[in-house]
Amino acid sequence: MPLVMLDTSVVSSLLDPGDAAARLRAGDLALRMPDALIIATARGAGARALLSADRKFPGAAPDLVEPIGRS
Repeated sequence: MPLVMLDTSVVSSLLDPGDAAARLRAGDLALRMPDALIIATARGAGARALLSADRKFPGAAPDLVEPIGRS
């Protein structure tokens, strides 16, 4: 398996993604609020990608979420 270097960062929760997360959740009631907060925080921080091993997660933000793990 090739080694991949990623440009990663930890984002402060002080970005206050609550409103954006609520809008995401209102648009998709199957989306859990913790997941909506993660997506809203990533977008608010200007992330180019959000890595997730959860197979259901990419459907909530296909423009942002990159699935990882088992193929």
